[in-house]
Amino acid sequence: MVEGRLNEIWVYLAASPLLWLTATLTCYLIALRLYRLTGSTPLLNPVMVAIALLIGLLWLTDTPYRIYFEGAQFVHFLLGLATVALAIPLYRQRHRLRALALRHHGRLRWTGDGALGLDHGALVATAAELDRALLSRAFPRSLNPQRSRTTAIMTRQPTWPSDSTRPTLRVRPRWLLLAMLIPVTPVQAEDAEIAALFAEAGVQGTVVLARLDGQAVIVHNAARAEQRLPVASTFKVFNTLIALEEGAISGIDEVMPWDGRSHPYPAWNQDQTLKSAFAFSCVWCYQRLAERIGAERYRVHLAQADYGWLDEPFVTTEFWLDGSLTISAQEQVRFLRQVIERRLPYRPETYAGLRVIMLVEEGQDYRLFAKTGWAARTTPQIGWYVGYVETAEATWIFALNINIRDESELPLRQALTRASLQAKGIIDE
Repeated sequence: MVEGRLNEIWVYLAASPLLWLTATLTCYLIALRLYRLTGSTPLLNPVMVAIALLIGLLWLTDTPYRIYFEGAQFVHFLLGLATVALAIPLYRQRHRLRALALRHHGRLRWTGDGALGLDHGALVATAAELDRALLSRAFPRSLNPQRSRTTAIMTRQPTWPSDSTRPTLRVRPRWLLLAMLIPVTPVQAEDAEIAALFAEAGVQGTVVLARLDGQAVIVHNAARAEQRLPVASTFKVFNTLIALEEGAISGIDEVMPWDGRSHPYPAWNQDQTLKSAFAFSCVWCYQRLAERIGAERYRVHLAQADYGWLDEPFVTTEFWLDGSLTISAQEQVRFLRQVIERRLPYRPETYAGLRVIMLVEEGQDYRLFAKTGWAARTTPQIGWYVGYVETAEATWIFALNINIRDESELPLRQALTRASLQAKGIIDE
């Protein structure tokens, strides 16, 4: 009982984007405290210790790095500013650095075992000759009066009996090459080809294409991709999971009898299964399920998945239709990533049922899983198309929304998504 409760708490916390940012800062503060308690020993560099602590935490919680990065990316943003801040004094001293490099280039040599060696004496001498202003900008705490001993050590030129006994700083080229090849962050960019597709169609909107492994993110209209809009029938993806998990329906083939009321779409005026209700986007079917699920359980599931934004109070059978529940294209992608990776605490058969229902197309070398949405009660009306496509090479998640002027533009949701996937070579034309 306690273990189950702890698991629920962890899942809830893991869904918060602040979790890993907080964890990063906490690990660094712990490492910094340890560094100071040990007399600032170089062996306990706070950055390296913080990295080690985070690696251990990710390993213990079985958290993929891309999930960690989603929450801690603000730190990554600040690192860019810090890099620029360090680059300014380096740029101002570029002439001195160039002169020192030319002076000591002859002391860079290859060691016998295939490593790149840098003469230790040259390294210290070069550091000592750097402009004091440069060092004080980069390391202000290292040159205050209380640190004069460190400064004195750096200004003494060591002598060694011979080149053979002179220590070297060794860097293996293969490790340098490997470090340069490892992608640190996903590529995210505005795409001219996709922008041209939207312009040709004459509609305003956004689309996000994201590889499941986090290696690439392609966005058209990044500002709109962050804008929350009524979720409409795309909520049926999550609603299906909730209904199956809560036992509001026994399975995807259970029959929900039609009550005889006439509805605007002929396909709704008949008995439905969960599978047909999803395909026809049958409103009365999911409203019946919502009555069985109840408002409180919806609150729990939405918070657990960090799914969009729900205005309170809300009507249990209307909140995804009347604009109370909103979500952005980027949030749709994040939610679908949780679904594909099965990170929400649902039974395997729940995920399996949704997967069967979501499959809309199977090509020669791909499978497309998707759901449409149409927020017809808003101005302007919003059309959605969200899902993912599996190929031999990778799985790509997509989320598109566009302004809809009249019902005739609804097919553009699928058409623009397909054209975008084809333009990026994800599926064949």
